[in-house]
Amino acid sequence: MDGVGGRKGWQWIFIIEGLLTIVVSGLAYLVVPTWSHKAKFLTDPERERLLERLNADSDAGSIEKFNWYYVQQAVTDPLVWEYAVVFHGFAFVLYSLSLFLPSIIQGLGYASWQAQLLTIPPDTLASISIWFTVWLSSKYDRRVLFIITAAGMAIIGYIILLATKTPGAQYVGVHFAAAGIYTGNALLLSWPGENVSVQTKHAIAVAMQITIGDVGAIAGVLMHRPSLSATQFRTPHIIAIGYLLFAILVTSYLWWWMNKENTRRTEILKSQQAKRGRQSR
Repeated sequence: MDGVGGRKGWQWIFIIEGLLTIVVSGLAYLVVPTWSHKAKFLTDPERERLLERLNADSDAGSIEKFNWYYVQQAVTDPLVWEYAVVFHGFAFVLYSLSLFLPSIIQGLGYASWQAQLLTIPPDTLASISIWFTVWLSSKYDRRVLFIITAAGMAIIGYIILLATKTPGAQYVGVHFAAAGIYTGNALLLSWPGENVSVQTKHAIAVAMQITIGDVGAIAGVLMHRPSLSATQFRTPHIIAIGYLLFAILVTSYLWWWMNKENTRRTEILKSQQAKRGRQSR
């Protein structure tokens, strides 16, 4: 479609993808139910089972009306901001890698068409890593350890890209980077949903996480300039490692803070139970 309507081929790609998004979102507005109990495509037993699973995991099955108080709670909650900051660190690397992966591979000495084909194995490995890690994370009900491990795997990938000059070894590094980055982001996006209660506050928390994170995405895209391809994007790779280390640091702090908060709440609960026990006598 290059030249059609006086526009370049790459412009038409964005136009078509944008129009498709608009059409699908319009259909989704009509099809996707506002609440789980209103899902008409489910039978009554299926709907009851869904609500039981949602209520066992979080308050996603509860029905509530919009209240500005919960918006204020989300905006002023340090925990919500910390989730956003962690995603900011990952988003820088996520978008820069996903958009420039063909250019990075082409910089290893491959032709343009070869670079496009060679993006398939790293993305395939990342998909497998996401499914397996998310399953493990849900099985053991842990997020932090898997997020830090994913970030560490991505850092190893970038170190390989920086430390070696052999195309084969660098291609292995691309696999490590892709698997770690995509897996870490999948876990991060699901994390607030488990720790931020009340539907309105949860919705605002997720919106803040993605919005603030995408600021990192803009920076990541701008860092991968074509002029840096001659040096195999060494500077963006180094900055990516810095962002990932920053994400690990904030995630570790969140881990410490949540453990401290859980201990505090447990002590309060024990104190209340002991008080009720004395009163019942």
